[in-house]
Order: sequence, then structure tokens, then C-alpha cells
Amino acid sequence: MSHLQKRTQFLSGRNGLVAAIALASTSLSLANVTVNQWTSATSFHHARIGVPDQDQKRVGLPNSGGCYCAPTSYVNMMIYITNYGYPQVQPGPGVYTGYEHYYDVTDLLEQLGAEASISPGGDDPDDPDCNGNNDSEGEGGGDGECGSLPCGGSVTNVHNAFVADGFYGTALDDLVFIAKSLDPNAPSTSFTNIGQLAIDGSIIELCYGRYAPVGQTTGGITIYKRGGGHCVTMNGIDREGGDMSISVRDPAQDDGDIFGPSPYVTKVWGITNLAVLTTSDDPEEGPIVNVSLKVLPAIDEPHDDGKKRLVDGYFAIKPKTGIFWKDFQFVQTLPLTIGFGVDPFPHPAPNWPILDLVSDEHGLGWFALTGGNEVTPPQLVKIDRIGGGTTVLDETNAKQLAISRFDEIYVLSETPGLVERRDSAGSFLGSANVTGVPRAIACDDQFDLIYVVVPGSSGFGGSIIGYPRSLGADGAAIKIWPIANSVQLGTAGAAKLRAAVNPKDGHLWISSETTDKALGFSLPFTPRGPVSPVESVGPFGALTGLDFDDGGTLHVVDTGAVKVFDKNSSGAWTPGDAGAFNGVDVGSMVRIAKSRSNFDPAIHDTTDWLNIDADEVDDLGEAVPDCIGDLNGDAAVTAADLAVLLGQWGGAGSADLDISGTVDAADLAILLGAWGNC
Repeated sequence: MSHLQKRTQFLSGRNGLVAAIALASTSLSLANVTVNQWTSATSFHHARIGVPDQDQKRVGLPNSGGCYCAPTSYVNMMIYITNYGYPQVQPGPGVYTGYEHYYDVTDLLEQLGAEASISPGGDDPDDPDCNGNNDSEGEGGGDGECGSLPCGGSVTNVHNAFVADGFYGTALDDLVFIAKSLDPNAPSTSFTNIGQLAIDGSIIELCYGRYAPVGQTTGGITIYKRGGGHCVTMNGIDREGGDMSISVRDPAQDDGDIFGPSPYVTKVWGITNLAVLTTSDDPEEGPIVNVSLKVLPAIDEPHDDGKKRLVDGYFAIKPKTGIFWKDFQFVQTLPLTIGFGVDPFPHPAPNWPILDLVSDEHGLGWFALTGGNEVTPPQLVKIDRIGGGTTVLDETNAKQLAISRFDEIYVLSETPGLVERRDSAGSFLGSANVTGVPRAIACDDQFDLIYVVVPGSSGFGGSIIGYPRSLGADGAAIKIWPIANSVQLGTAGAAKLRAAVNPKDGHLWISSETTDKALGFSLPFTPRGPVSPVESVGPFGALTGLDFDDGGTLHVVDTGAVKVFDKNSSGAWTPGDAGAFNGVDVGSMVRIAKSRSNFDPAIHDTTDWLNIDADEVDDLGEAVPDCIGDLNGDAAVTAADLAVLLGQWGGAGSADLDISGTVDAADLAILLGAWGNC
């Protein structure tokens, strides 16, 4: 039985039907998610409808779009988002299956491609041998061979161009973006991680690499190297025991007509978790030295050419959330915006007092410092919010922690002063001693610095230490900014501080429970002398914590309540609406979900990470044409789908087949017209 048949069998069974009907009737945010079921790490199912399938190959693009998989898959997500919750996002709401918006999408892709430096591939127009004179050595002033241009570019660059053009509108501050690509120095993204991202509400662009064997270890184990890749938009993922599959919209899958749209089709990949040795070393330039073991989702194994197609990157988008904990044993995720996500997943109940907590590397669960109890010592733990499990990473007396964009955890201990660096699996990577009593820690994604705040023993002055990612173990410089003695950060020996970086201007903000204002510091790149705050917000009655969102909005916790502040056009901080936090007692601290990317030009902006021309992309998976009216994904339009439509009557939802904003008689007519097997 194929992966497609097994998936259809599940969706047409009782569990799939119950899941589809239950989700259809719970909330508008779930309306386009027809299956969202998590039982365990070996049994989960997710399906979305309404995910577009735009073609990358089209007239009007350089090289007819052969290397435009990254921007096309990204625009698929934008069309989805604009139709499901955020109409201000370009290219705007509408039906994109036909010609009505076809050339609008072409124009958008052309603009994004140019601004994101998407290389078109194909013949190099500057090579004399590409002008029809390459039939002999040196003919036309060349070397006899027509050279080719690089193919494609990164999703990160496409996203940055979309943001720079203002195409998100006001939705930019309502969404969170997480981008991960294979990093030899960090644990890889697993099939389970991708499933949890989808079930937690993310719309996802996946990229896979084509890995070729380039050598062997002394023990005879094959080493693989990436040689280009391809990006798609995900619309489903399933696992039942050993049977795993991912459903995608592949922009290279079309009917061959570059002058118009092709029918929407879903490709269903069979997945195998594969342990492989990978390298970025070029065997033609010398021996292979740098090798790392990774476990990655492999597509449709095995392949006749001996190469592996490995899912090695994703770009996920979901509505913004906030996290808080109080009474030391209660954690809550609060949706801060409506949209295309899912309802908050039930949280596991912690078994110990929580001292500090940050979102994990995928924004799915948490790393937490616990205070221990009668039988359990203080620990660093990882809490799986979706699966419900908790992994103890180590025992520690640390008080605060932070996580970098490279998925590394920095754990701060006060006595003795110490900051430790660990990977996301908890493995120890290094440490640095801190002179004095450090009270707060924060990561700066722009400069990849880890700030540690050490107040003076009198409560006045002190220092801010800026550690490099390595904590200085590789010789990288450690920066120290002395704090002016006139600046009070607390009372002698009793200051409990929090620190956060404003991503808009890089200012480091510090709060203290024993002062009444949050203070913002502008730190010169090269320390020159004592620093004082350049801005502040307050006064507050009982200031216990602070954090920023991507847009630079300041969230402070005052007497258990979240208060929000934005900068106006003159640069002054003014109170804003706390939104979902209104009337909520959050305890002493709040964390706002942030966008993170581990994109490293030295790794991910190389020829290995370019794309494969659409004409050379592998025909992976089984093709499933769209079936209008099939609202539960069981490959038939039946009474189950009619029940979903009637349950959404008069509102928005997956049964809004004409995307008019309302489920009504027009949608009923479409469904009845498609009655029967797909």
C-alpha cells in the first residue's frame, strides 16, 4: 500500500472524520485546518486546505522562472495568509487558481526575485560561447563551452525583500517567522519537529537538498555533500508508526504551459528518517575533514542514482503569542493575534517551581530552569509542549537563561558568577567566569552577542559584559561597558534584574524589582567609557520583568499586569493596548514570541545551497489533483463534507469554497456539484 493510500485510509476512517468535524466547529482560526491530531511522536496527522500551488515556470520571469522555487513557494504562503486572516498581506485576498491574478503573481515574483538576488540560472549572457559560437575551442573569444549562471537563492533573502517592500502591512507585527537550515554545529530539524510546527499552527515552506556521495570514512561509511536543492510549500504531514509522509505544493510540478496556470496538485512524499554523514568540504580541493552526523527526513528512498533527497530546512510562519508563568508551577501560552493558526495546545503541568523559561529553538516548547522540590534538585529541563514530555538536561543552580538564534542555550549562575553555553540537546559547549554577581542575561541576534548584566555591590553602577557566541573560547573579543556610578540598578546585594534587547535599534533594556523604571542603554560597538541610559519608561509600582516583540513594542510586567509601550514618531514611549494581556495576572515575567533565523552566509549562501533548475527537479512523490469540496481530505465529496459545510454556515471556514468570506448557498452548490469520488 502506498503512502497516499495509507493517508487516505486514515482520513476516511472514523478518527479522521471525527478530527475534521471537531476542528471545523471549534474556531475560525481552525477553519482551514481539516485534520490536526497529535497522539504521540509516532502517531500524528495534519492537513490544510486552501494552500495555493503557483507555478514557478512562467513567461515574464528570468529563464522562465526555472530557478524561482524559493520565491514561488514563499508567495504560496502569502496567498494563503492573505486569504486566511490577514487580508492586508500582498498580493491580497482572492481566488488564484485561474488567470484573474496570474500575471499579478508573475509581477510579484519578478520583483521579489530581483530584490532577493535570485539568480536565474541558464546560459550566461556574458559568456561569448553562449552566443551560438561554442562549436570549437576558443570560438567567439571563449573557451569553447557555454557557461551557466547560478540557480536560485535563499528563502531568507526573499522574506527580507518582502518585508522591506512593506508587503505585510500591519500584519508584520502580528506574525512570527522561524527559519532553520542545516547547521553542522547544531542538532538537525527532525520529521517530528516539522509535524509539531504544523500542528502548532505554522504554515511552512520546506527545502530539501540533493546529497551526493563524495567519500568514505576509514570505516567505510559514506559521506554526503549537498549539491543544490528545491523548496516547496507544505500542506500536510502524517505519521502512523513507521509510515511517514509529507504532502506539499511543488512549484516545479506543472502541466508544461508557461503562459498560464496549471491545475493545483499535491505531491505526497514517502519519508524515512535517515542517519547520514554530511560535509561541506570540497573533495576536489583536499581531504574531507569536517564531517557531522545528522538524522534527516529522506524523501522516497532509495534512489537509483545513489543520491539522497534530504529535508534540511524550513521557513515557518505563525501568529504571535506570549508566554507567562506564575505561582512557579503554571505556564500559559496566550494568542496575541487572530489568524490561520490553531487553538493553543494543552500545556503539560510542570512538577517543580519555575525560575526562568524561554521558548525552544523551534518555538514549540520551552527550556526552563527549575527550583527543585523535596526530592528533585534544581535542573535545566526541556518541556515538549506538544508531546507533553519533559527531558532533564542537567542539574544546575542557575537563575536565568537565554537562547541564541543558533539554538544555543546560555545559562547564568549568580554564585559563583558563571555563564554556560550548551546546545539545544543540553550538551555542554563551554563556560566563562563572571566577576561579581551577574543578575541578568539577554541575546542580541544582530551582533550575535550575549549580554550579562552585573550590578555594582552598592546597587549603583556595575558593568554590562558582551560575550561572543563562543564565550571567548576561540579567542573572540569579550566587551565590557562600565555602567555610570550614578545609575541605580537595585539595592545592595538584592537586585533581581531582567534584560532584553529591542530588535529595532539594538538597545539593551534592564529592569529591576527594586527600582521603578525600565532603562534603555545604547552600547557603542567599541566600549569607550561609562554608559548611562539613553531612554526610560516608568514609573511603575512593582517592576518585575520586560520583553520586546519583533516590532520593538515594549512589554513590562508591573504588579502582575502586562503594560505595553510603543515609540511614537517623535521617539517618545507612549502607552499602548495590552490586547490579550488585558486583565490577565501573569505573575512576575512574560516572554513574547520572536522571529529567529540561523541563516549564516558562510554556510547557507554558498553554491551548495543554491537551487536546482525546475527542468532538473526530481519527480518525487505521488501526485494528487485537488478535489474541490473534499473538506476532510478523504478523496471523496460525501455527507461528511456536507456536515462540515453546514456546521460553518453563515461564517468563515474551510467550506468557503469561493473565498467570498462567508459559507453560503454558493459554496453548497459547488460542493453538491462535485459530489462523489475525486
